[in-house]
Amino acid sequence: MGMKEEAVSDFFRKLKEKKGDSFKIKLQFINSELIVTGDKIENAASGKPANYPEIVISINYLLSDTDNIENEKFKSFAELKDGLIYDSAFRKNTIIPFIPYADYIIKNPSVITGNFNDCKKIEIAGTDLAVKIKLLPKISIFMLLYAGDEEFPANLNIIFSANADTFLPIECIADLSEIFTRTLLKKLALSPAK
Repeated sequence: MGMKEEAVSDFFRKLKEKKGDSFKIKLQFINSELIVTGDKIENAASGKPANYPEIVISINYLLSDTDNIENEKFKSFAELKDGLIYDSAFRKNTIIPFIPYADYIIKNPSVITGNFNDCKKIEIAGTDLAVKIKLLPKISIFMLLYAGDEEFPANLNIIFSANADTFLPIECIADLSEIFTRTLLKKLALSPAK
């Protein structure tokens, strides 16, 4: 058994210890629903098995104190516990791929609001577009977009529920953010900037 298989087996063992031998959990995961049982995680719509990052994120989330409520305050990735360690990778894999499309997204907010189930446009002073997107039942992000002008290029930032790091370790938050980025870019039929 390889390291990934051992890790997954260990995660499922811990989840069974918490939930019992027989359970079935429906988990909103970005823009899909996953079905979690004692030995597998699969996409509810397609029946396909979840991939390794989805499994790790889902089980870590379910092993956390999910009775805790989502914090209505928000923090940057770097402000989350251990976020500074992964901040440059987070920016490279999550923020930078969107920057070339920021002006397009600002002019066409439905490319986000129309493509995600639990998503809404909100007003935040100083932004040209702000969208709140629920990635997991108790973890949301705000995608803050700023239009470019003759002085500054377009830019964006992503901030998280302030207690996201109580539900997931920072590595999982980074992976969840990357999955969100790939999901949105795929839905937009765009590829990350090179």
